[in-house]
Amino acid sequence: MPLGERIILSEEISNQLDVYLKDFVDLSFTKAAFLITKGGQLLNQCGISPKSGKLFSLVSLISGIFSSTQNLSMIVGEKNFKNFFQQGKRYSVYYSLLTDPFVFVTIFNEDALLGDIQLRVEELEEKIRKLLIQTIQEGRAASFFGFSSRTPEEAFTDLFDFNV
Repeated sequence: MPLGERIILSEEISNQLDVYLKDFVDLSFTKAAFLITKGGQLLNQCGISPKSGKLFSLVSLISGIFSSTQNLSMIVGEKNFKNFFQQGKRYSVYYSLLTDPFVFVTIFNEDALLGDIQLRVEELEEKIRKLLIQTIQEGRAASFFGFSSRTPEEAFTDLFDFNV
């Protein structure tokens, strides 16, 4: 997805994603979960306060890591790596390409089990895929999301809130 394009979710889809992500965090004992695009656009999240100032940095960094790892997969002869796991001393990150261009990311500590997270991500992937299919089959494709084309300069300007 080019820099000048972004996905705009309908309120209905956004609300359903809120439910899915909250349920995921509650059931998997993770600290946070978010849905982003491969291009680095945050679509929905649960568990990280936007006021913390870290959310958009996390999304940008994970998007970059995801893209570079996808390129690495091509170099080693794989079509794509779908799932990634990074383990830290206190926190770990697991992310998965659900369906292009959507990437699911979760942050967790020792309270959560990686195997459980992997199974729940597969379930979440199916729910999101069904949501997409249902939306398209019911002829509401336009209400699911829209692509907003902007120049790179407009996309850059969106990073700053000049109305404050």
